[in-house]
Amino acid sequence: MFTEKKSFLPSLLLVVVVIAVGAGIGWRANSLSEALTALEMRRDSIANVPQPSFLENNYDPVLDARRSRLDNEIYDAQRKSDDWLMGFIVYASVALAIALLRIIAVPILRRSYQSMMERHDARRDEPSELYELGRSVKSGLTAAAITINKAIPRQPTTGLGRLSTADELRKWSDLRDEGLVTEEEFQKMRDKLVG
Repeated sequence: MFTEKKSFLPSLLLVVVVIAVGAGIGWRANSLSEALTALEMRRDSIANVPQPSFLENNYDPVLDARRSRLDNEIYDAQRKSDDWLMGFIVYASVALAIALLRIIAVPILRRSYQSMMERHDARRDEPSELYELGRSVKSGLTAAAITINKAIPRQPTTGLGRLSTADELRKWSDLRDEGLVTEEEFQKMRDKLVG
């Protein structure tokens, strides 16, 4: 129960931050939109100013300059308003994606992790096939070692666990006869054992 409260607080904090930032972006986009509307109303009021009759082709350079300046201001305000509105749309989309991820994906991942851990705990309690295979191989090797030890005859030894001198000479003589050691090596070993 305590872990649920613990995971609920970051979610609540995330929601509050998302709402606060979204409200700030929306407020800024709204204020820019209102400023744009005010500029357009000023331009329309200038357009409705009656032209003096003495102007040729109804052209007034001062009025034209004011209109041009207002058109530039309207263009800048429209661009800023569009940028903030696009930022708000992107922010809202990302916030919605994060919220859906938090609401949908996190519980699914949590459940799958818990079921995986439960399966792991269940497997840990029962011996695995590999463990059983290892035990059978070990017992087979132990039985083979016992059989081999019984089949190999023991060499006669002295009280210290070494072969007697005669047995050692017999062993070296057999090695010489089989061609595994040279006559010279045999003579050296015989002198060492006898001497």
